[in-house]
Amino acid sequence: METNCTVSHQTPVPSEALTSDLGFYLEARARRAQSKTIEQEEEEEEEDNMVGVKEVEKFTAFKARDGKKAAFDGVQGLLKLASGLLVQLPFAAVLTPLVVVSLVANKLASGGKKQSAAETPLAEPVEPAKDRTKREERKYDLVVFGATGFTGGLAAEYLAKQYSGNGSDLKWAIAGRKIKSLEKVRERLAKLNPEAAKLDLIIADTSDEQSVQRMVNSTRVVASTVGPFVKYGTPLVRACVAYGTDYCDITGEADWVKVLIEAYSKTARETGAHIVNFCGHDCIPWDLMTLELANNIRAANPDEDLESIEMYNDIFGSFSGGTLATIVHHLSNPMKPSKNLTFNALDMRADGTRTETRVRGDLMPVGYSSAHKSYYGFSFMSMVNRDCVRRSNALLQYGKQLRYKEQQELPGLGATVAFGIEGIMIVLLLGSGALRGAFLALGLLPKPGQGPSVQEQEDGFLIVTGYGKGTKGTKAVGKMYFSKDPGYRDTARMLMESALCMALSRTELPTKGQGGMYTPAAALGTVLRDRLIRSGTEFEVKLTK
Repeated sequence: METNCTVSHQTPVPSEALTSDLGFYLEARARRAQSKTIEQEEEEEEEDNMVGVKEVEKFTAFKARDGKKAAFDGVQGLLKLASGLLVQLPFAAVLTPLVVVSLVANKLASGGKKQSAAETPLAEPVEPAKDRTKREERKYDLVVFGATGFTGGLAAEYLAKQYSGNGSDLKWAIAGRKIKSLEKVRERLAKLNPEAAKLDLIIADTSDEQSVQRMVNSTRVVASTVGPFVKYGTPLVRACVAYGTDYCDITGEADWVKVLIEAYSKTARETGAHIVNFCGHDCIPWDLMTLELANNIRAANPDEDLESIEMYNDIFGSFSGGTLATIVHHLSNPMKPSKNLTFNALDMRADGTRTETRVRGDLMPVGYSSAHKSYYGFSFMSMVNRDCVRRSNALLQYGKQLRYKEQQELPGLGATVAFGIEGIMIVLLLGSGALRGAFLALGLLPKPGQGPSVQEQEDGFLIVTGYGKGTKGTKAVGKMYFSKDPGYRDTARMLMESALCMALSRTELPTKGQGGMYTPAAALGTVLRDRLIRSGTEFEVKLTK
């Protein structure tokens, strides 16, 4: 099944509806048809077919419309401020010297040696597999690898609800290490949609090379949620590259991505494999926002490059045990920079040469923005998002000297103080294994496999406001709204829609079938943007002077 959701980079234009993809869409249309006149139906159909970013004069107040509250808004923000001043700050004052003493003691115990950086396993180049099955002859369109985990389970639920039956002929399966765990997932999915009871289960383990090879050779696309990716992801990417299988994941591990780019770019170009990292909350919203603003500026002036991007994030979300485990793993196992490459792999063009573009990231710890009319604090996502945009800039050439800034939007001075105190606690928590262990034992931190509750996922949201400026003064502002928890519920949706771009709409992608190591913006572009809009994301943009 092929779908066409390509839209020009300028003003939104009609596009063929993805009605064959979305079961809920078909059902809604059927219900409306029973109560609407032919004229009303035609008007609504024309509206439904308008895909793309809305050009507006005034942005929608998404939070007020949907009754959303961020962690530092209103009464909750005041409670956080009181807790920070009365509890967290005194606790941090006592804890800080203890953590420092612990770190010094550990260093002395190791003889004063710096912690050794780890090599990524199986990062050596790979040759195209001789036994790879032709893409059109493979059994599955998509395999979800890691469906027994928290985010992988949400991804499988999304497919079961939206793409099993209801007129969709998507062929998909779920994969993991243990058959009993997979069977439990399938039983849960069947309660959501009886069609899911027919799902195939695939046993694959990244420590078993042959099992991974069999899996990737049976499908067009693999979507992975199994992290830490530096620990578990490389064998899967290696197999996908060798067998020409498209791949996407939800990693935010930029150092690991650099290793992949260096090791596998050449073979991916040969086999046609699209390897697309950063396909979740890390880093689709910011990557697509940058793409959209650059496109709008160039639509207004084709000779104008993008000079600067400034992002403000208004967010409410939680984190899972898997995310915590990934952060701790990277702090405990820093990676070596490459000895073979003379430049940062993120700056590699599609042909393997070094781009002349540069991206400078400015850290914005705390302050007030007169342009955005908001206080702000440091965005913990900013570094990985900057790296993703840097890679996209190397591939898409937004601008030769691009300045990237990203902040956490805060409602007031008190909230900014509370946010800063909470940030100190996070740093202490990450720096002390004993403190993390105590918090885990007390149930104050999630364990691997645990994550936010269903209600927390419903309450969550993300609004990214982006300000783009061109080299000749043209300005564009965009606003992107995700109405569910962005780190998990909407990450699952982002990952699945990214995978479906490659499984169902590959001929429409900007890559034109050329394999390589990509970002979401570079590989999936406006095709992904429009799939996200169709499935719930709201995206508005306006040109300013």
